[in-house]
Amino acid sequence: AIIESMPLGICSSQNVTMEEAAPTGAAFGVAMGFSEDDPDQLKKMKKVSFQEVLITPGSNQFSTILIDGDSMETDAITGFVEGENHKVPVIVGSNANEGGLQYNTGAPYPVFIAGISPAFSQYLPVNTSENYEGFVRQLFGSDADKVLSFYPADTPIESGQSMLTDSFFTVGAQIIAEAMAN
Repeated sequence: AIIESMPLGICSSQNVTMEEAAPTGAAFGVAMGFSEDDPDQLKKMKKVSFQEVLITPGSNQFSTILIDGDSMETDAITGFVEGENHKVPVIVGSNANEGGLQYNTGAPYPVFIAGISPAFSQYLPVNTSENYEGFVRQLFGSDADKVLSFYPADTPIESGQSMLTDSFFTVGAQIIAEAMAN
């Protein structure tokens, strides 16, 4: 098997229940133009074409695999870590600057899931040293100085691309490689 580019990514949320997925679904509905106060929001969302979903701003931020115990028994990370995957030869990896593509196509933040949270809106887009450092300090709290030593605020675009590459692409590849080696 060959696993490349976002091997676990945002779609691998650990054991997301229907109740836990509901706020994300409502937020995506709002992004599509349907009020979360509308009792028919979900019904209206189901009528939208696949093409309309793809062109919804931020659509790549809202994907989640729902663990229903029937078609999906566990999430991808748990499946690999607990050895529930098939033991086959694997090549796994990611590209050196995968986060660069996200930044160049409109992602205004270096950590996907945090970027859609209202707590971070004051720092968006994260394209200046001030906004970037504020975003990192908000997200990492007391560990922010350590994070900034790896991803410095004086180069916010490059640091953001690197942080996005590492957090979203590289870590997943490393988790899979380690799990498959055991």
